[in-house]
Amino acid sequence: NVSETSPSRLDLVSIPLTVLGFGGLVFGLNSLGEGASSPLLWVSLVLGVIGMGLFVWRQLALQRNGHPLLDLRVLTHQPFRVGLGIIMIGFAVLIGGVAILWPIYLQRVRLLDSITTGMLLLPGGLAMGLLGPWIGRLYDHYGAKVLAVPASTVMVGLLFAMSRVQADTPIWLLLGLHLTLSLSLAFMFTPVFTGSLNSLPPSLYSHGSATLNALQQVAGGAGTALLVALMASTRLSAELGGAAEGEAVLAGFRMALTVAAGIGVLAIALTLLLRKGPPESVDEPAPLAH
Repeated sequence: NVSETSPSRLDLVSIPLTVLGFGGLVFGLNSLGEGASSPLLWVSLVLGVIGMGLFVWRQLALQRNGHPLLDLRVLTHQPFRVGLGIIMIGFAVLIGGVAILWPIYLQRVRLLDSITTGMLLLPGGLAMGLLGPWIGRLYDHYGAKVLAVPASTVMVGLLFAMSRVQADTPIWLLLGLHLTLSLSLAFMFTPVFTGSLNSLPPSLYSHGSATLNALQQVAGGAGTALLVALMASTRLSAELGGAAEGEAVLAGFRMALTVAAGIGVLAIALTLLLRKGPPESVDEPAPLAH
């Protein structure tokens, strides 16, 4: 979608603060999730937090002049805050629980090679991408709440089901679990993202989209760090108790996915706060994809 352009100034101070803040946090959290423990990791996290603080302070100061790089007034809109929370929780679960831990289970517990693992993950990824336009049309008719509440509920149920898998669970069942989980995430992300932007005035669409895209990456890194740390600690405890490597990895995987399901319950609670009914017509439609 193309909107009317308006003159603006590019704040050269905000750009390096963006790189330092968001870049440091995402790099540090992702490295922490991968099990790294180098000084560079902790330096990047500290610099990321400092950079984020300075970036927020800079944007609040620029808002008084009307030219912030990222207008934080998007956070004053309650429907946007609710949608942002849902998307951040969803990405923490998607990146940490599904994109990272599920392949670990397939390769280290089921001993599948990388090609077979990729083939098992492919249908879910394709489904999420191809269903976007169709889900967008459903959103136009029913709104975000009708789609997101059942989708988030199914997501939590499937995460719990995935946390109960064994070393001999049939492959067809694993494929079905991942595919159905991917569908539930698509039915949650697409309407919530669009509804969040539609709740903003047109002048804030670009700032809302940038906020959603930036914070979902931070949430994905945080989810990865938390769930991988849980998996590693549970695995270590199991190994100290005499469990074989595969059994220990399975125990860690099940613990992490159980926690992911618990985090997902927060998304269900937030979807209940979404506005009922189809979206109200606005002069300038918000984007339908992210």
